[in-house]
Amino acid sequence: MTLPSLKLYRYFLDGVPVYLARYYWWAYLWSFAVWFFDHQPIINAILFGQYRNLMRATMARLEGVADGHVLQLTCVYGELTPNLIEAISPAP
Repeated sequence: MTLPSLKLYRYFLDGVPVYLARYYWWAYLWSFAVWFFDHQPIINAILFGQYRNLMRATMARLEGVADGHVLQLTCVYGELTPNLIEAISPAP
């Protein structure tokens, strides 16, 4: 028995690369999923309760970064980006 191919990704193709829409629509393009996954308890559960440990380890690696130049390749959900900004360029 084969399952029918729903091809729901086709609803998310407008201006989005096909690979992104095809494989990741459910996590990054569907508005309900974006709302759902952008909650700290959900992120922590996905990471098996290790979010804070990973955050601390990441921030420790960035201590003493010269001139505050950091390239952040990606961060979809969570508090990493605001914490990086605060660490690299603290408010006056």
